Parts: sequence; structure tokens; C-alpha cells
Amino acid sequence: MPRNLTLWDYADMTHPFYTTMEGAAVVGEPLRDTYPDSLAGTRKPDMQASPISTPSQTEFREPLQLAIETMPSAGIWQKDSSGNTVMSIRRRSRFMKMVEYANLDGIRQTAQKMFDWLQGMSVGPYTMKLLRKMGHPYGLGKVVPSRYKGKTLGNVSRYRTARLTGKPQPNLPTQSKVPDMTVINVQSGKLLRSWRFSVTLDATGLSVNFWNTAKSERDAPYPWFLVHGTTKMQPHGPWAHVAKQFEQELNMAWLAVTNVAWRKSSAMAGVMGQERAMRMAGIPNGG
Repeated sequence: MPRNLTLWDYADMTHPFYTTMEGAAVVGEPLRDTYPDSLAGTRKPDMQASPISTPSQTEFREPLQLAIETMPSAGIWQKDSSGNTVMSIRRRSRFMKMVEYANLDGIRQTAQKMFDWLQGMSVGPYTMKLLRKMGHPYGLGKVVPSRYKGKTLGNVSRYRTARLTGKPQPNLPTQSKVPDMTVINVQSGKLLRSWRFSVTLDATGLSVNFWNTAKSERDAPYPWFLVHGTTKMQPHGPWAHVAKQFEQELNMAWLAVTNVAWRKSSAMAGVMGQERAMRMAGIPNGG
């Protein structure tokens, strides 16, 4: 007799939900014929051959990664090592040797705004009881019944977020309408409290990372189920919406950083060129 599937079963990355047969149209086809589209603004990657394939039967496993449309240097994925759901935005420059952490204040300010919006969009007001009355609007093929249209699933509130996080929220509007499927309704508050972010540099560029560490009692990474969707639930959440909303601001802040790095690089090149010319002319340093 088939097992009664629950949301938490999908924590097992070898679950049939993440695999399918060669030529199948959609991920999860072994479980059912319908499957949720990607979260608005995201795109699923191509399937990859699974290591559990056999010579007579090829299975494909879905890479646990979502691309963000129109943002080729950004993505969302499920980390195997930590189990966290991560969104990373990457920016590069050929002047990275001249980029310093001290010059990243503008980047950090934008990242803080994005973090605050991720939290603000994780405090939707609807309880599970009310969502049931609304006809499970996050279920596959479901829409919000007309009698609840005025309530709207997509709403951000500065004061509600401040009350639930216990800190002021100056980066959030008093009230703001956002797309219905971009808000997560707060239940236990664990997901709301589990947002983190960092701004890091390496030899080739900048990474602005946002991740959520929430797990179920069985250690299942349910933020991934929200952004990815399951066979019973439409994908929803703030990831792609926030990334796109602040893309231009982040780009402008990065441009300011790289302009400073470019000027430093040009100045150093000028000094080095002058010293080289002096050596070729036989003029001693300081002469």
C-alpha cells in the first residue's frame, strides 16, 4: 500500500519527487501528472542524470537550484552541507585587488534593506485555519476565492513586522501591496527568525548572500519546499521579488565601489609608469 506522503518526506533528496524517468515532461511525474510551475521570477534548471541510474533504466535528478530570471548572476539553491536555503547575488570586477571592505557601506545598506524586506514578507497574517477557509490558496491550481480578494495574500506591514521581530523596521513601508505568491504567512515564527545575510569578497568578485536556517522537528528544510513547491503546494515566497526590487540599487552601489577601485588602479598604474620612465632615463628615485 503506498505511503501517505507528507510535506516532510521531501527532505530526502532521493525522494521520487526529485527524480523522473528519461523523457518525462516534468519533475515529480512518478508521483502525479501535475506539478507546480516555478515561483514567479525563477526558473528550474535542466535535469541531470542520477547516479542511481542503471544500464536499463535512466533516472534524472533535479538539481536543487533555481535561477532568477533576468538576473544571470543570481540564484537560489538548497545547500547539502548545511541544509539551508540560500539566495546569492554575485557581482564581479577586474579591479577586485583594489576593492576593500571599508568601501562596502553602500552594499551593506542595500543588503540590510533586502534582509528587512525578506523578513517583512515572511509575516503574512493568515493562520492555517483561515487559509483552509480560503480554500487553500497555495494549493495546486488554487486561486483566492472572490470573497477573500479584498484581504489579499500579498501585503507588507512595517508595524506588524516590528511587533513580530521585536525591532524597528524603518526600511519597510507602513503598508505595501505585493504579488500574492510572494508572501509567507507566519505560523510558529521560526522561519521569520531564521533569516540571515552576509556580504563577502573574494579574488573575483562580491557575493551578497541571504539564507534561511529554518528546519522542521525532523530537520526538513521547509523554506526550500516553499520556494520550490511540492506536488501539493504552489511555490511562493519573497526571494525573487526582493532580488529584483533591489537589483538596480545594488548595481549602483557596486558601481560606486568599482569606480573607487578603478581610480586607485589608475593612480597606481600612473605612479608605476612614472617610476619606470625615470629608471629608463637614468634618474634616481626622488631625483
